[in-house]
Amino acid sequence: HQIAPDNPFYNVPLVLRLNGDIDTDDLRHTLSKLMQRHEVLRTSFPIVADLPVQVIASDFAPPFSVVDLRNLPAAERRAEAERIANLEAQTPFALQTGPVFRAVLVTLSGTEHWLLLTFHHIVIDGWSMGILTRELAELYRAAVAGTPANLPDLPIQYADFAAWQRDWLNGERLENQLRYWRTQLTDLTPLKLFTDRARSATPTFAGALHSFSIPAAVVRALRHLGEATNTTLYMVLLAGFQALLARYSGQEDIVVGSPIAN
Repeated sequence: HQIAPDNPFYNVPLVLRLNGDIDTDDLRHTLSKLMQRHEVLRTSFPIVADLPVQVIASDFAPPFSVVDLRNLPAAERRAEAERIANLEAQTPFALQTGPVFRAVLVTLSGTEHWLLLTFHHIVIDGWSMGILTRELAELYRAAVAGTPANLPDLPIQYADFAAWQRDWLNGERLENQLRYWRTQLTDLTPLKLFTDRARSATPTFAGALHSFSIPAAVVRALRHLGEATNTTLYMVLLAGFQALLARYSGQEDIVVGSPIAN
């Protein structure tokens, strides 16, 4: 975030399509209850003595707004809703001050609504999305019914987990990890591919998506290779990609970064 503070590539957007009557006051109350339940949703991350710290707000209001598109011709509403959704997904967050999530209710008709939820990845991940949507639904149901929500109390908050993990990854355990990767990544040179266009001096992060199919027979052979070498299909494909980069570049030391979970 500090390297590229205005880049939204760590935004996590979610669009919930809601049918029927929506009470905006109850929805606002629901978001407030969700923030009250999960401290991380009301946390900011200022820099203190050159290090980020978690500051949990006790006085907060849910960052919630409503956009009513019913004044537009019916044929134009969906396109405008998609434009707003894309704009929300690409608007960056200010981590030092917060908030780290925002909600926009887009009303297309009396019974059709889009709830746009956008989070910074620092406070949510893919696994959390399912938990959040289930709790959101239960809290809204309870708000409409005027009854307590059927949700268990939380024994710990995310700050508790972060403190435990920092304490665990410390001392010799941390030094061993750092020593290994400093050795592995020493004396690396950037990948030099011969292309028909000059590479930008600064990253644009303007990626693209290319979809293609791998024949079933090839997939079976790749899986067999993985089984024979006690590796996963992902590892086999990554090794093939690195071998291809080595052949194109003539370099022998190829480094590819990859996000992982768990």
